[in-house]
Amino acid sequence: MSDCTSRGDNDNLRKQLSLYKEVLSSWLYSLEKLSEQLVEDYGLMELTANINMEYILSRWGLKWRLFDCAIDACEWYIRNHQVVEFIGSDAIKLSGKEEGIIEVEISENCPFGPERDTSVCKQALMLISIIKRCTGLDYEYSLQKVSEKEGCRFLLKPSSNRVNKSIFTKKQVINLLQTFTDEAEASMPGLIERTGKNFAEKITGDLAESLAEFNRTGLGNLTLEKLDLTNNKAFFSGEGLLQGSARKMDEAVDSFTKGFLSGLVGRLAGVDAICEEMTCIAKGDDRCTFIVDTAREAERYHLRKITQVTGKIGFIPSLHHLPLLAANDLELLDSRIINLELVKNHSWTELSNSLRHGKLDGAMVMAPLAMRLREEGVPIKVVALGHREGTGLVIKNKAGLETPRDFFASASLLAVAYRYSTESILHYKWLKELQMEGQALLKIVSVPADLMLNNVVFGEIDGFLGPEPYVTEAALKGEGQILARSGEIWPGHMCCVLVLTMQFLNEHPEAAAQLVNSLSRAGELLHADKQLAPRISKKHIGLPQDLVINILREKIISYDNLEPDLDQFDQYQEIMLETGLLREKIIMEEFVDKGAWHPTY
Repeated sequence: MSDCTSRGDNDNLRKQLSLYKEVLSSWLYSLEKLSEQLVEDYGLMELTANINMEYILSRWGLKWRLFDCAIDACEWYIRNHQVVEFIGSDAIKLSGKEEGIIEVEISENCPFGPERDTSVCKQALMLISIIKRCTGLDYEYSLQKVSEKEGCRFLLKPSSNRVNKSIFTKKQVINLLQTFTDEAEASMPGLIERTGKNFAEKITGDLAESLAEFNRTGLGNLTLEKLDLTNNKAFFSGEGLLQGSARKMDEAVDSFTKGFLSGLVGRLAGVDAICEEMTCIAKGDDRCTFIVDTAREAERYHLRKITQVTGKIGFIPSLHHLPLLAANDLELLDSRIINLELVKNHSWTELSNSLRHGKLDGAMVMAPLAMRLREEGVPIKVVALGHREGTGLVIKNKAGLETPRDFFASASLLAVAYRYSTESILHYKWLKELQMEGQALLKIVSVPADLMLNNVVFGEIDGFLGPEPYVTEAALKGEGQILARSGEIWPGHMCCVLVLTMQFLNEHPEAAAQLVNSLSRAGELLHADKQLAPRISKKHIGLPQDLVINILREKIISYDNLEPDLDQFDQYQEIMLETGLLREKIIMEEFVDKGAWHPTY
């Protein structure tokens, strides 16, 4: 049973393979002309062989097979050539040698043999590609004999330190395309445009990063001139493009860039995009320009996504993070600039680890935790507050205690949400102002906020210093007594803050400004419209609307002034240094970035 298609298809296969053999020869001949160094490293020629090998085997309808040794892979490949009678039974002979070396002898009858007296054997490159694909091993070759009349002999050797060159110079690419593009397009229409499209679809990154990669690879400079959101079209211009710069033609010729732009816009916008070259230097125009549209009318709106920067921002479902949720729900961000991807976390440990490991572009975290992360060396900056106040001290019902002083003097176990929390700061400030910092025997434990009330009810803790809505919920359910609100000990204190990574701030300042300004605007709307917070919190957090209405009516938490206050950060830092939550002082002017509050764009 053969690996190949039925023998009745052999004539067509032989014709297709013969045609492709000519295309391969054209590619390799062009590549040979580029430079002696390129011939030695054969990076581009190997790439060409890979492309052709993939095409030929796909035409056979083969399923890839894996082999343990290189010679078995080569024999499998040659056997399939012989089945379709593309090469004769004596055209290629393989001999296994020591240390994995394979000696290959090719007769003059091999269709991929050396048609010219050069130092390159096309069949050697094809076999190297087969070995890599079927075994995962890297091989290189050395020619022993090259003759158009007598064939050739070469050795395939395992490679231990070969460098695979995939980036080539602009000059080499232009020379290459000048030599073979016309022939390749004539033999296989659309080949170059498809190559450009595939290139765009395989690279990663946003628009700016993708255009930079296009330039780094030596393909020219592309610029987005205009994104017409009225007609939903994107206009690009190009300089030094590989096809349109060096030839004089009667029509636009840059098929590669057309393919690249259609693939790039399609990938970024999630649409099937089409590109047309409007003007071309090759036909006498001043510059090359392109227009990109969508293939389907219904998808045109999606073109605005191509200029978006995606910002992955972590949060915990909480009233303290409500402005972030509101900014996204109310679509306060310019969709041409930023796509906000909210990443839900279930604990402060999970959220802080995501920041440590670079999984997020930013997050809403408690201010002390942000400062601790910065001390650890996590490259983040505070750009906005998330809210002010919104914390309270809750104890057991009927505990017989009237004031925080009574509680701190008699209780033994107090829960806070996290060691590096605003509640830890408030607790210390409370004790200090009551002049009890050396007297209280209270032990502090960390308990997730949503479990604090149950722990109080079942007597596992004496009380908790925790966030809303759990403070107000305790009173409304009759399961806990509110001894004090945090605004009583520190009016207008900050709690959660929005941090962004330095990389995001440096690379996407406009997107960062959009995020900060939308957060501020969301806070103002939440403050002005008391029905807005209940709707959003019910959707994202599952809180009863009457509970949230009660919290806002009592002005227990505020969202209307979210600009960072350096003096308050200094006060937090002083407490953290005194309590050992920080070991070294942070330069707050470098940690708190207020630039986005007065953007210059």
